[in-house]
Amino acid sequence: MKVLLTGATGYVGQFVGRDLVKKGHSVVALSRKPKTAKLSYPAEKINLEELKTLEGVEAVVHLAGASIAEKRWSSSYKKVLYSSRVDFTKKIIKNLDQKSLKTWVQMSATGFYKPINIESSRKDPKITEDNGVKADSFLGELVEDWEASIDELQVRKTVLRMGMVVGKGSQGLDKMAPLFRSGLGAVLGSGKQYMPWVHVLDAVSVIDKALNDESFNGIYNLTSPERVQNKSFTNSIVEILDAPHILPPAPTFSLKLLYGEMSQILLSSLPVYPKRLVDAGFSFEFSNLKEALKEALPKLETGESSLVRKQWIPKSVDETFEFFQNEKNLEEITPPSLNFKVLKKSTDVLEKGTLIDYKLKINAVPVRWRTLIKTWSPPHSFSDFQIKGPYTKWFHTHTFEILGEGTLMEDVVIYKLPFGFLGRLTALWYVKKDVNKIFNYRFDKVEEIFKDL
Repeated sequence: MKVLLTGATGYVGQFVGRDLVKKGHSVVALSRKPKTAKLSYPAEKINLEELKTLEGVEAVVHLAGASIAEKRWSSSYKKVLYSSRVDFTKKIIKNLDQKSLKTWVQMSATGFYKPINIESSRKDPKITEDNGVKADSFLGELVEDWEASIDELQVRKTVLRMGMVVGKGSQGLDKMAPLFRSGLGAVLGSGKQYMPWVHVLDAVSVIDKALNDESFNGIYNLTSPERVQNKSFTNSIVEILDAPHILPPAPTFSLKLLYGEMSQILLSSLPVYPKRLVDAGFSFEFSNLKEALKEALPKLETGESSLVRKQWIPKSVDETFEFFQNEKNLEEITPPSLNFKVLKKSTDVLEKGTLIDYKLKINAVPVRWRTLIKTWSPPHSFSDFQIKGPYTKWFHTHTFEILGEGTLMEDVVIYKLPFGFLGRLTALWYVKKDVNKIFNYRFDKVEEIFKDL
């Protein structure tokens, strides 16, 4: 199928895009800035204006929308949230040639539902598609209008009310994990509020079913069947991360003061249950929160940070590996401001055990760096480990796998700053920003190089 994908650069969108390609579909990624959109899968990238000339779209997976938890809901940001969902959906429908369209799958949110009363709720509460009541709130109104924006479409439509997404690299966990590892995590409010959640791999599987199974139609709760309260969620993270301790519960009034109206997504109790998915026989890969968190949260020692980057390259695995096994090419894909130069290596060709010496400048300060090739499995993977350099630890794993008519390359970096807690307190925020900047440059440069090869 030719599938139009919105929210294509987002967390869930990247997983969905890769899954579509693996299953042989042709993907068109709709983006506000297609020229700079960073994708980890092959796709035709277009903007809303170019959508008018697009033909042959058989399915739409609509994931776009500004982040609900990005900032306080000021009146201006509420307009952004509304426009990026309701108005944008209407524009897509207006501009899309629907002659070949067969199905539309749209993301929605469990924020549609009116929260239950924590203290008076029954022992095993369930909010289902059948018994759920719309919340009398901005979020309830937003979701209602968002879902209604596709009413005019005369094709099979599936709307997925999704809970918090759990998975490797998910935005929510990425923000929470460093706090818990530093002993700064806390139960929110009473901790009794239910938090609807779903693992990203289950979300992708449901989207796939919605695209291909003609029995799918209407509204579905896209959440795990296991309903979890905030206190249990917090304790599970503490256990999996082996966190040193947690702070006393964050008082409800302080969360409301800090986040304003947006605090409702932290404090509302929503024991949402995916009744329609369960009745349809859908099998969840991750129906247990602890198992989901074990998969999602990397095993890091105290003080370590991690970075994950995925990039699709329009060349074979062999050609891609050949480029990255040449240490001199590192100079070309490293920002010029670092003045990165390879000095020497201990073997004629890279192999397990090779030592490579570099020099560079970090904030204009000259630095020497020695790397050991720790593992070497051409053309699928290799890893390098800092023996001498600016970090207490730097371990970089590169993997390469076939995706469509090219290669999916993944970089995983685990790093640790010197000077212990003091180093993290004073410099970690800056270093994280700097490391991200370096890998963003690398992404753009690699894309540019491989287009010309």
